[in-house]
Amino acid sequence: MALKRRKLNNSGILSNSYIPPLRATQIDRELQKLPPDSLYNLTHLWLSIPSTQPVPNAYLRRKGYTKSSLADTFLTKLKSLKNFKNKTQLKKKLINTILVEFYPNGLNTLQLAQIDVQLLVDRPTSSSWISSTVKIVNGSSDIPSNEEDISNDERNDKISKLTNYTFSLDSQLFLDKFIANLANLYLTHVYISRHPYFPLIMIRVQMYDYTYHRSSATHSEVFQDLTNRALFKSEKMKFNEDLDRILNNKNNRTPNQEINTNLQRQVRLQIQPQVRSHKPFYILLPISSPHVIHSVFPPDDVCSRLILQTLETTLANDDFYKVNRPCEAKTNKLDTNTSIITSRKIRIFRDADIPKPIKNLNTMFLLRGISRFGSSLGAWAPYAEGIVDMDIFENELKHLIVQPEEMIELDGHSDDDLQGRPKAEDRKQRKIISALKFKGTLKRIKPKKLYKCNGNHGDSDDYNDASIDLEEYEQNNENFFESEQKRLQNRYASAVPINESKFEIKAQLEKKKTQGNEKDVFSFTMELTGSDVYGGLHELADQGVIDPCKIPDWLTGEVPMGGTVVNGKLRTKR
Repeated sequence: MALKRRKLNNSGILSNSYIPPLRATQIDRELQKLPPDSLYNLTHLWLSIPSTQPVPNAYLRRKGYTKSSLADTFLTKLKSLKNFKNKTQLKKKLINTILVEFYPNGLNTLQLAQIDVQLLVDRPTSSSWISSTVKIVNGSSDIPSNEEDISNDERNDKISKLTNYTFSLDSQLFLDKFIANLANLYLTHVYISRHPYFPLIMIRVQMYDYTYHRSSATHSEVFQDLTNRALFKSEKMKFNEDLDRILNNKNNRTPNQEINTNLQRQVRLQIQPQVRSHKPFYILLPISSPHVIHSVFPPDDVCSRLILQTLETTLANDDFYKVNRPCEAKTNKLDTNTSIITSRKIRIFRDADIPKPIKNLNTMFLLRGISRFGSSLGAWAPYAEGIVDMDIFENELKHLIVQPEEMIELDGHSDDDLQGRPKAEDRKQRKIISALKFKGTLKRIKPKKLYKCNGNHGDSDDYNDASIDLEEYEQNNENFFESEQKRLQNRYASAVPINESKFEIKAQLEKKKTQGNEKDVFSFTMELTGSDVYGGLHELADQGVIDPCKIPDWLTGEVPMGGTVVNGKLRTKR
């Protein structure tokens, strides 16, 4: 049973209904980023939930429209737009309808947050991500002095000895406390939802500062804010004349009907006290995992650090601890010391084995989520897929040995023009070896086994203001797996595509006998970049540019982010 959402009365929480003073061109730019289907589904959602339904103006109220009846009328018009067969025309018409008819006063903070979160789902390569791990700290001695230096081996060894804190965020109490703690520090808007395909909780945090316009500088500052130097000279002159008349009317209190009412509304908004937004910060929490995926931020970003510190404080709360551990709570009077629980400290440490940001949310989830592929890549991928060691309840008749699945075509490429049977056999053998080296099998991987999840819409009411339409959910879910299936049709495509990897190679070279028995230390750094680094190396091995028999295991994707290689052996950072 879902917990009921409690209303938080805190002056530091920005309301969902607040409409930022954005120009129509700015909103249009954000809406243009969404695919047509996502834009349509979002608009349908906005017209269905009370917090985003359009509010009728005085004219519509006089005609008898209420908030609910107006939303029903707009929903009917929205459904009529589905008749557009051309997706481009549908998107253009829908954006115009949103800006002119549905929401002429602009979108509120909840709608803007939903647009941003939907973009993370539709365009997983649009943002960069880093990962951290939540640890239980018993005292200050457990915290390394150089905790920010992820390249320091002593720091990494000390952190690896700490106990991971695996949290489960099914409690509304955690969400309420996180929002309340953050609102005590800053004017904040927090939007929380579930990823539609992954067991992943997505938290968008945006902080705001108050800003005022000085009354003595209304003309120049407001003119600069509204035009933003984007108008032609003639348009600026006309705009400036209208602005003068508006400001004179404001001072003299005499009406002037010739002035653009929309411009007058914009000036009124600009002169009034407003809030200035910071860049949104995202926290992604894989369910039943100690890892935290979050936005990249510079070391001097105070707001981002405050958000992560607030997350630490919220996780360390003893009430939340008891709620998520009901068995311990029941036996609290017998076995559990409440003072120990209360003094428990939580710290979030940056992961050293992912030193650089990853610009792919799907890849980051596979590495830091509950997928088995995060720790079984390269030649070990069949173990993660479950075709070597099957689950105890799996049907043994589906094992790869008994029932072979779809195999990769080893021939039919540009190098087939080579003549002679020995060369053709060598070429086929090379392709088999390279496939086993980089993928561990000749079988194509299936997306549903890769992600091992189909989303979770059952508890979505805990995090959203409306339940997800089941039919639309299933359709979007199927579209996602179809796109992944299309990507994996390329036999070189990696299960977990990596766009950047770095290796530091170190070796000791023996000198000639005439120069003595001393050894020189030889070292160099190798960086690989691309849309799919190990998929590219696989293709080079197929073509014979790289010898698949001699390529080391650490260059086949087993350790995707790289590490230090000493005398041919890889040493990964923990």
